Amino acid sequence: MFAFDFNEMSASDQVDVLGLIGRAMNLDELEYARQTFDFHFACLSAKGKFAVESNRIFYIAKHHTEIKGVIGLHQYRWGPSENIWLSWFAVEPEWQGQGIGQWMLKKIQNLAVQQGYKKLFIETYGHDTFSRALKFYQKQGFLPAGQIENYLTDGSDMLVLVKALS
Repeated sequence: MFAFDFNEMSASDQVDVLGLIGRAMNLDELEYARQTFDFHFACLSAKGKFAVESNRIFYIAKHHTEIKGVIGLHQYRWGPSENIWLSWFAVEPEWQGQGIGQWMLKKIQNLAVQQGYKKLFIETYGHDTFSRALKFYQKQGFLPAGQIENYLTDGSDMLVLVKALS
């Protein structure tokens, strides 16, 4: 099919991953991703009494030496321990529709199952930019779990989807 490596993202991958997110999503998401990655890698490098866990992990899909996808998991400290959330899932636009997203999602679901999680949640939005992602998630078996109206500054709703892991 295709030759991809699937490895944990490092701080040195951040610039390339942010570029990918900007191309695959939009500039607002790029800025949110920058803040998330800055926090995550600051947590990883912190020492002593100021060290904090980000409760996140990110993976990259590389084709030869180029990053073609990113996917991650995060857990809310205040949420049930069996629940995990998808975090920053994007595929390089020219590679979309070729099965890479499905492959990455299956890999991350397997990792979540291995770590004992029972439910995988996804946050997406009722904006045209995210309509393809919503259809993709639904095709992969994710079901509606909730909605927050008028969540984004443009008035778009936040949509929460869930899939039971086995």
